[in-house]
Amino acid sequence: MVVEKGPVWWVKIADFGISKRRHELTSLQTLQRGTFGFAAPEAVGFSSDERGAAHVTALDMWSLGAVAFRIMTNTGAFPNFIELAEYCSGRRDFPATRLQACGISDAGQDFVTRLMVLKPEERPLADQARQHQWIQTRKVPEADVSKAGMTTETR
Repeated sequence: MVVEKGPVWWVKIADFGISKRRHELTSLQTLQRGTFGFAAPEAVGFSSDERGAAHVTALDMWSLGAVAFRIMTNTGAFPNFIELAEYCSGRRDFPATRLQACGISDAGQDFVTRLMVLKPEERPLADQARQHQWIQTRKVPEADVSKAGMTTETR
């Protein structure tokens, strides 16, 4: 959803599949599912972590990483439940090779892998993610642009 148009755009990403009116007493337990491929592992049952509403930020950061991965590769990081389960159990590595194959810069790969780290407490907060080298770099590297089908004007 576009909140404010450019030159400095403010865009909110929302999962309308689970959106609902929020009240003060609403917590993570009432938001049991999200859209597969974008929902964090702990949101779809791969964690017994019960931190409540304060933990929502980590869920959002995973989802941001999933959106970035899809934009960069035109595929999901975990295209099916089995691959996500294998990643969560340690039987599968994060699919960074797909980012590499698309010519994504080291900084771009690092940004996504930090957002999609398995342990929620190790994911950056939004302010920390905004300070990441890949975000702070004003010019989008040409490899990242061409692989994503963008021009430097659309970044």
